[in-house]
Amino acid sequence: LPSMATATSFTSVPPGAILADIQVAGQNVNYRDDGTAPTSSTGLTILAASPWLPYSGALAAMSFIQTAATATGWACFYK
Repeated sequence: LPSMATATSFTSVPPGAILADIQVAGQNVNYRDDGTAPTSSTGLTILAASPWLPYSGALAAMSFIQTAATATGWACFYK
């Protein structure tokens, strides 16, 4: 995932991807998948250093933001 200082989406979702495993570290991250940008205090929270979050849904509509500085994130996509 790119910098999450402001609400950001995946830089690219592979064609045909239907599942993403998402992990964050450093700080918690909030996300939304309804096309509305999350804020540092709204959205669903992914806890830092928690196990991978499997997500199946509107991958291209997902948006993420860190709850405090220094969050990083990774995603693996599957067809």
